[in-house]
Amino acid sequence: MKRFGIILSILVLAAPLTQAAKLINPGFETGSFQNWNVAGQDWRVSTWHDDQRRGAYGAVTDVFTNDVSDEFRVIAQELKASAGKSYRAEVWIRAVCTESTESFLEVQFLSKTGENLQQFQSTPVKKDQDFSPVSIPCMLAPEGTEKACIKGVVHILGMPVTNTDWHIFDNFRFDTLKTR
Repeated sequence: MKRFGIILSILVLAAPLTQAAKLINPGFETGSFQNWNVAGQDWRVSTWHDDQRRGAYGAVTDVFTNDVSDEFRVIAQELKASAGKSYRAEVWIRAVCTESTESFLEVQFLSKTGENLQQFQSTPVKKDQDFSPVSIPCMLAPEGTEKACIKGVVHILGMPVTNTDWHIFDNFRFDTLKTR
């Protein structure tokens, strides 16, 4: 039994990432936004052949040329998190026909009452791209952290002139970084 404990300890220390409180429906494979909060208009879960990186579904927002009444469109999920721990977040983003929009990954560390203690954002996607990983590689949860809010954000900078802008999100991850 002691030998098993030693081997298990070695395996745990060798793993650079562990799953934090697990995101539910991180790739929208329920075919819906189940467990996600959606803010802003024109979000949909899509099965169109280029709207998913892996699996059958992806989350899409359509920014139409005649309707940009909201500046931000957000999909978000809250998870348990702990002060003093380090985390990593990732999502795969595809952008099509982007003229006047950008998209990014955002993580907020929240207190028990929901106060935003600290916020991190990835580099924004500002031009067309195939699915590519967008990440925030190392975040230290500040004192008082009880939850983390993981967000896919589309920022509308102006009305698209020529085409609808599309931003597609798939395969969110939120991991605890192991300290050695």
